[in-house]
Amino acid sequence: MAISGADLPPEILATIIIELRKFSHELVVEHSTKGGLSTCSLTCRYWAQQIQPVLFNHLELRSAGDIEHLLHFLTSNTLLISYIKWVGLWSSRPLIHHLPRLSAALRADTVL
Repeated sequence: MAISGADLPPEILATIIIELRKFSHELVVEHSTKGGLSTCSLTCRYWAQQIQPVLFNHLELRSAGDIEHLLHFLTSNTLLISYIKWVGLWSSRPLIHHLPRLSAALRADTVL
């Protein structure tokens, strides 16, 4: 009998996500923690549904390429838009000219 990620009790999955999220608030390991959550979300559809809201809640975009990649990604995954609550733009190059397209793609209550 095959076992899937959905067979794991939801309390255990929630504990895993909570523990990984604790580390995501520390800037030093934030990128690797998101990578860990991303890897976990590939386990099965159930895990992806549980982890994607955490992955997409807080985004940091560091280049015009990041913005373009996100916009392209959101056109084929519109459900993810509802998970995004905060987007930070961090770059040595001006990105302000991308704000109209980015804000149009996100919910009105998303903080930029």
